[in-house]
Amino acid sequence: MKPTLLISLVSGFIAAFSTTLHAQSGEVVYYGASGDHIPATIKAFNELYPNIRFKVVTGDAGQLRTRMAAEKDSPQGDVFYGDAEHFLNRPELFKPYRSKHLAAFPDWGLVKHGGDVYAYGYAISFQVFAVNSQKMALADAPKSWKDLTKSEYQGKIMVGNPALSGGGYYSFFQFLQMYGWDAVDKYVENVRFQASTGAVPANVGRGEVAVGLTEETMAWELAEKGFPVAVIYPEEGVVPTLNAIGLIRNGPNPENGVLLAEFMNSVEGNNINVATRNRRSPRADADRPKGLAPIAELKVNTSPKISVPDSISKKSEYLKGFDEVLQRKGKKTEGAS
Repeated sequence: MKPTLLISLVSGFIAAFSTTLHAQSGEVVYYGASGDHIPATIKAFNELYPNIRFKVVTGDAGQLRTRMAAEKDSPQGDVFYGDAEHFLNRPELFKPYRSKHLAAFPDWGLVKHGGDVYAYGYAISFQVFAVNSQKMALADAPKSWKDLTKSEYQGKIMVGNPALSGGGYYSFFQFLQMYGWDAVDKYVENVRFQASTGAVPANVGRGEVAVGLTEETMAWELAEKGFPVAVIYPEEGVVPTLNAIGLIRNGPNPENGVLLAEFMNSVEGNNINVATRNRRSPRADADRPKGLAPIAELKVNTSPKISVPDSISKKSEYLKGFDEVLQRKGKKTEGAS
């Protein structure tokens, strides 16, 4: 083949590919949590698909859940971003699909129901122990979830009330599934409960409490700001909890919905979340958040006792049992109105 012919063929392919991208039109509607990732995602997506109008509907979990249920017979959104609970509690609102990026996700980075993949992890979080080193020497700090039951830590640990705090519930269900209700008695007796998730790391940073059970990035942010805070990853391993990207069933713009979901599932899409919010991606090829250890260096808790789906389907049961223990111990929640 002559060089000029090869150049012509390549040029023709590039032009055709570009035309295909730019030919996409209409709109796509994103439902989900707000955040700095949204404007950056819009910009990058519209560089690929400049003729698609990107509409955004944000709100808290309860608002979006109510809205989507009301729109069930005539959905107004195409792509949803939220925690695994949304997908597993109301799978009929979502469409399972096989992403072309499936192989890049570990099994724990997927939201599955009935053997089908309903959503792909976009941001993951771990519950860790944040320790104020001026209040407690690291050598004396708890190293495992089981350590939290030791009498020496009574009153020195703070966590969100699991009925009021997402992070508090993530900590509670892990402890419960690993060690059972008998151990929960001692856990409740030892810890101080806060009404607000964000109040836990704040209190650790100020030295109001020695140890806080909190989300990893919140703990590291304190250390980066100069607070005397160290982070301990529990010896049992970390349990990833997901916020994920899925397709709304019968959305008004199904083709454009797939384009947006696939962009957000890509390494480029995941890296936007890392860059703008410093959150971990489940993809091994994604960038590492600033200040955090590579996920490959962390132990992931693979105990058969740990089941995130069970923590969702049995949430009411778990919280009822927690409240009974809380009342029996006469414990109060700090910061509750």
